[in-house]
Amino acid sequence: MLLSTKNDLMGKKNIVLWGNYNDFPKALKEKLKNFQNIFKNLLEIKPDNKIGKNNDNKYELYTSFYGSSWVRWWYDENRDKTQQYLDTDFSNYMKFLDEIIYNLEKDTLNLYTMFRNDVISYNRKLIESLYILKETYQNGRGDKNSIIAKIDSIILTLIDFKEKSSKIISKNKNNASSYTNFDDSVLGISV
Repeated sequence: MLLSTKNDLMGKKNIVLWGNYNDFPKALKEKLKNFQNIFKNLLEIKPDNKIGKNNDNKYELYTSFYGSSWVRWWYDENRDKTQQYLDTDFSNYMKFLDEIIYNLEKDTLNLYTMFRNDVISYNRKLIESLYILKETYQNGRGDKNSIIAKIDSIILTLIDFKEKSSKIISKNKNNASSYTNFDDSVLGISV
């Protein structure tokens, strides 16, 4: 993606992007696709569904019915394993979000803003699904405090990403306006 500046009608410099947003940022978009693939079934969760993982390391949904606890036992799925799955997968996802924050902090021209907005939209869907999962465990029996705390922690971190990235983008917009208002005469050399 190439950048250039162009004067508008008022003589102010505007930044013009040459290239396709769909190609930028390629590596981060690939990582997001991988996470979307991992969490695909989690986004389809319904009330009273529980989750597990299959041999391909993808989430599976277990519906609630008479004998469903036996089915989960048969496939060696339980609350502790669910918590481990969430911890592992969302720890990796948080590293991905940290990478986006790092890029946003270095991005004085707000080139990552559209991608960040896509991630925020995806996070919103994850939060909705996590609330459904949390409600399932709140209504269940047995020791549920640790898994509910894990789900709450994930939700808060996703919300924190939105707030932190919004502050960075706001700061970058202020910085970008000073770049676009840059006067070319400053670069002139007189002999």
